[in-house]
Amino acid sequence: MDVSQLRRLKELEGENAKLKKMYAELALVRYALQDVMSKKTLSQAQRLSMCLAMQMEHGVSLRRSLTALRLSRAAPYSKPRRRNDNLLIEAMTAYLADNPGQSFGLLYEALRANGHPWGKTRLWRVYCALKMNLPRRRERQLSARPVPCMLRPVNLESTVSCGTDHGLKKRAPNGIRQSIKRRQHQQRQQGR
Repeated sequence: MDVSQLRRLKELEGENAKLKKMYAELALVRYALQDVMSKKTLSQAQRLSMCLAMQMEHGVSLRRSLTALRLSRAAPYSKPRRRNDNLLIEAMTAYLADNPGQSFGLLYEALRANGHPWGKTRLWRVYCALKMNLPRRRERQLSARPVPCMLRPVNLESTVSCGTDHGLKKRAPNGIRQSIKRRQHQQRQQGR
């Protein structure tokens, strides 16, 4: 080999190293792009706008950009359907106004029982969009505590019960029991 051939070989090796580096970078970018697209973090409209940008700015063909973004070949030509959720929102708010403490499951069952055709996924999407899935703070209600019996018994031998909402008989408080025992003791003393 003479000197000119060695020089040409060195140039080709340098160019080959640059091409390998470029290919590695492009492969990494393509892998990252496909990884992002596979997780469905971008909506179809966002991916279509990226496809258009790839065509205009980088000169990539439509078919290749659709393949890279994992879109179907019919995607640029299909029109998105607009969802009108007004009837659903009205039905949900009306039901929750009447039943404020009920959860999503009861809401879904009640709407289905009323003959509404909405599915669980759509109902959940609107439920979350209206931020109804957040925990609601309800007013704390005091528990129904029994009222202590403060009445003196009429007959000393009779048992004393406290009137409560649930109708259970309870023993009299300690002070009343002691006064009953004292009176019974005094009656016994007088009877001797």
